Order: sequence, then C-alpha cells, then structure tokens
Amino acid sequence: MSAWFKQSDDFDAKIADRFGNLPQAARLGRLNHWLHSCEGTLAMILVLDQFPRNLFRDNSRAFAYDALALSHAEKAIEQQYDRQLHPLAASFVYLPFEHAEHLPTQNRSVALYEDLLKHAPPDLHPIFEQFVDYAHSHRQVIERFGRFPHRNTVLG
Repeated sequence: MSAWFKQSDDFDAKIADRFGNLPQAARLGRLNHWLHSCEGTLAMILVLDQFPRNLFRDNSRAFAYDALALSHAEKAIEQQYDRQLHPLAASFVYLPFEHAEHLPTQNRSVALYEDLLKHAPPDLHPIFEQFVDYAHSHRQVIERFGRFPHRNTVLG
C-alpha cells in the first residue's frame, strides 16, 4: 500500500514501463470492457487516478484523468462494486473523491471513508483511521482554499 502514497522514482519508472500507455487507452475507451466487473472497474480507476500521478509527476497531466476516474468511481458505487471488494481495494475506489477540488465531493469522500472504517475488519482499523484522517485533511484544504494549492505550480 505505501508505494502508492510516497514519491519514488523507481516505482514511477515501473509504472511507466509496465502501464504507461494505459491512461490514454482508457480515455479513448479502449479499456471499457474492464468495466463489467468490480475488479476491472477498480483497475480502471487505478489507471485513471493513480497511474497519471506516477507517470506525470509535477505536470498538469497528472490530474488530466481525474474527472473520468471520478465518473467511474461514482458508477462503481452505484453498482455496489465497492462492497464486493476487500476494504483495502475499495479504498482505491474512493480516492477520486478525495482528489476532487470540489467541496461536496470532498464531503462524500469523508463519508465513504468513515463508512469503510465502520465495516473494516478490526485488525485493519488503524489503517482505515488514517484513511479517514487523510479524507478530513483533504476536505479542510478545499474548504480553506477551494483547491489544492500544491497544484498551483503545474495548473496555474
């Protein structure tokens, strides 16, 4: 899990080597057949939400797929795919909500992670408590600034 949430040139290079073409393929609809299962939808969300952050670090393209990732995450929840996944996997379905620069979407992120904590196995509560804390801190940034200031450099 931690590889996703810390900067690592080695990890970024591995993502680029193995999966570098997938975000654009997903944007063009070439991977839509993945959306017929909860695991495929999770993979699509990872491709659109997480991979660009590794592939295009410090570049506006890191956020170019966020709207599509959020759309797929919303549909995954409508289809209750998140409930069919292990809670750790479901946490990735919710990341597009946490990455949104939109307060109502941030509120939904907090609610989703709080609900996930309630349903998580007790031995995983410490990590899910961290997820809830991160959701709250992301929402606080949007409440205060209306966007994520660390994106200012690349988004203007």
